[in-house]
Amino acid sequence: MAEENKNESYYEEYDEYHKKPHGKIYKTLRTLLIVIVAALILFVFVRIHINNHAPKNVEATVWDSEAYSAYTADRDGFSLLSYTLRSYYSDDEGEATRIIHNSMTQNEHIKITAIEYMPDVKKLQFTVRYNEATAQKYSDVDEGEIFVYMLIDDKGNVYTDYSFKSFTQNFLGEKLYNYRRLNFSDINLEEADSVTLYIYDINSSFTEDGYIDKIVIYDRELPFENKEINTPEGEDALTPAPVTRGFSQVK
Repeated sequence: MAEENKNESYYEEYDEYHKKPHGKIYKTLRTLLIVIVAALILFVFVRIHINNHAPKNVEATVWDSEAYSAYTADRDGFSLLSYTLRSYYSDDEGEATRIIHNSMTQNEHIKITAIEYMPDVKKLQFTVRYNEATAQKYSDVDEGEIFVYMLIDDKGNVYTDYSFKSFTQNFLGEKLYNYRRLNFSDINLEEADSVTLYIYDINSSFTEDGYIDKIVIYDRELPFENKEINTPEGEDALTPAPVTRGFSQVK
């Protein structure tokens, strides 16, 4: 009987404690803490998702007038090939054991995705992504192009004729990523064993070693694959590459 009275007294004290103001404050703080932790987890999840998954429109195939005309003239015969950047992973003895996906440039400033080739019109296109920290590192200008791009194959052929489509991605009201869908013309991959993308600061001198970053975007040993074509609605409005003195003469 004494034990029952003791338990009843304990629960009465517990109820009285939680009726007091400091009990309500404790419950409010606990609820607030749970909300903050949940918000942080959601923030991290969304941030990781954005980092690993580009919006579909920034990686969509672009069609300039030449490509679109060739496709509409021969829809069944027109080919679109896709390519995935890969690197060999080597063991301690230097032997290649497996292939891993690797889409970051040499200095890990810029990411390259969605590489496609149109052999019928010799168009090579891909998406470039860089964040605002990288943009601000090389330019104080909010608008306009910061980088220019060049392709060089293993035979020494230099390609600077490209057009592009621009995109930005915001997060919580702030610009997070900049995207460029680059479309290079007159790219002959029939004899090339590899093609390297060189990235230059638009205000730099375009010398052989003046680039800020680079990445091999094609290796013959890792071939293209056929890709299904989503019927284009028409030609895309593409911006010509910036006219930069001396850029096209780089060898």
